Amino acid sequence: MRYTALLFAVVWVGACTTATEQSTAIPEEDLEIDYSDASNWLCHPSKASDACDVDLSTTIVEPSGRTSLETADAAENPAFDCFYVYPTVSLDPTPNSDMVANVEERRVIAQQFARFGTICRTYAPLYRQVTLTHLRSFAATGEYKADPTLNYEDVKRAWQTYLAEENDGRGVVLLGHSQGAGLITRLTAEEIAGSEVEKRIISVMPIGTNIYPNEDGSYPLPPCTTSLDTACMVGYVSFRGDREPPADSRFGKTRPPAGRALCVNPAELSGDGDELYAYLAKRAFTSAVEMPFGEGVEVSTDFVSLPGLLRARCAENATHTWLAIDIHADPADPRADDISGDVIVDGEVRAEWGFHLIDMNVAMGSLLKLAKAQAGAWQAAQNNF
Repeated sequence: MRYTALLFAVVWVGACTTATEQSTAIPEEDLEIDYSDASNWLCHPSKASDACDVDLSTTIVEPSGRTSLETADAAENPAFDCFYVYPTVSLDPTPNSDMVANVEERRVIAQQFARFGTICRTYAPLYRQVTLTHLRSFAATGEYKADPTLNYEDVKRAWQTYLAEENDGRGVVLLGHSQGAGLITRLTAEEIAGSEVEKRIISVMPIGTNIYPNEDGSYPLPPCTTSLDTACMVGYVSFRGDREPPADSRFGKTRPPAGRALCVNPAELSGDGDELYAYLAKRAFTSAVEMPFGEGVEVSTDFVSLPGLLRARCAENATHTWLAIDIHADPADPRADDISGDVIVDGEVRAEWGFHLIDMNVAMGSLLKLAKAQAGAWQAAQNNF
């Protein structure tokens, strides 16, 4: 490789938007959101055009430097559903966000969820999350003013509406990242595990949050161990393979007496051994800056994939458990030596965040392949009854 890709900070630390894109509406905390109204969803099959309707064309860059174009079309009459809760991205000025989809919500859908539309019907509710704006304020002042229950109550109501009006006995994959992953984990524990609804669960994929076992060592649903497992969980937090989480990192931290956080390697379960199929962004999440992917490599698409570059393994030390992302650079090929994704503040890499910003991007293809295989196993089981 001839040079190294630049690092960049996105979403949780470096998110930005314009004044015209930012809503100033204050959420009504006593208002119950009507999720029968499709306008309260970012992605919903009944909408003629939604946040999942984006161009997912990807430039494939081989080790030789040769490029090809991969297109991605929405699945026709998919047999199962995907329900997704997005991470902390809202730049609304209030402690909890409003129900207006701004650029930051739409952008994260394109990054983390729209590609699932190639295999399933997509459902992504808007919800009154604790905003990035407030988390920054809380970090500076120590004053927490957000309603700590509003985000979960919205997600629960959206899920209940989906079950009542949309599901019709179909299999469903639940996904979330960061704040969204925490909400999906709670939803699984309180609304799904041990209920009749559990029979409809293909898998639950809360990524970028710590999932701890109960006192008896069990999880809300058992960890997935093969691509044929259903009603199981896939979860991890990611760090560079050559940088262990520092002792103060919250991600993957062992919590006595619960024990170690869950780590399930999606590449291993998808049948690809340790090789990840990543879909990386051409541009930094919050700017028009284009990332370099190789010497003389022309990239005209918003997404890039670099076959064979990334491998994953679950790792642990005395204090943490995490998905280690190893970058297998080859000095002889023209591709860049590194990928972007570290959190950078004032020019310094914040090692405690690891690859949190791209937890899902580094494994997107693997997650898709795994979800599709699990959906097939789930459907086969239904046909046997």
